[in-house]
Amino acid sequence: MLQDIEVSFVAQKANTGNVFFPSKLLGIMAMGKPILVSADPDSELATVVSQSGCGLVVPAGDAQAAARQLNRLFENPGELARIGDHGREGVKAFDRNAVLGAFLNQIRSYARVPTP
Repeated sequence: MLQDIEVSFVAQKANTGNVFFPSKLLGIMAMGKPILVSADPDSELATVVSQSGCGLVVPAGDAQAAARQLNRLFENPGELARIGDHGREGVKAFDRNAVLGAFLNQIRSYARVPTP
């Protein structure tokens, strides 16, 4: 079903930004589809989307800003594909082996255990 969409929309209620992180986000990113996020600008959700370049972020509850960003995306189909590709690439940062490997290396550094 996600393969047939052009843009995903993920909304978060204002002032819940660092309490919730939608589990569906990584699946959407992996599908290579752009994401339009309505969330607090300093939320983890907005940060991941902005830093990976896989979508656009508008303030939570700002329907006019969301409409403007959607229009912007659909005016340039090449941008849709480019942003989607960023999502596919950005999701690699959340790969289980990469995340757990980095975590293990950090624990080793605290314990002063040499990396094998």
